[in-house]
Amino acid sequence: MIKKFIALLLLGLFGFSTFLFAGTGEISNTARVLILSVNLSQDSIAFGDLEMGATTTDSIVVSNLGNQSVDIMLSGQDTSDWTLSETQGTEEYVNAYDLGGTDWKNLTTSYGTTTQMLSGATSTLNFLLGVPTLTTATGEQSWTNTLLFVAQ
Repeated sequence: MIKKFIALLLLGLFGFSTFLFAGTGEISNTARVLILSVNLSQDSIAFGDLEMGATTTDSIVVSNLGNQSVDIMLSGQDTSDWTLSETQGTEEYVNAYDLGGTDWKNLTTSYGTTTQMLSGATSTLNFLLGVPTLTTATGEQSWTNTLLFVAQ
């Protein structure tokens, strides 16, 4: 009889305790779709005819139309006759870039990171070309600069 009474008492206590601590809660949720959208004012630059050893500059406008900041990564490449280099030389040319200032960074055949571009920002992307000091190439040289935009 005492065992039944203790069992009922314990059952009553635990049942009552569970009831006292029962409750509900709410979790507020939000979400946003991240959009990567970048616009270039043009997709090519014609530097024109240059004398050996000459340098020249040109620019395009880059606009970040998305709702997130991006890092801009650039790479260059060799032409059919010239090698992309840190300095101008025989059959070596320089291709450099700067985003919105005068801090020129030489392009290489692998990606390099330039400054972060905030959402809604517009900036001028300047390019510098330094042709070889000596070359046997008589035809027009073509190359591609690749821009990679990485979301933050």
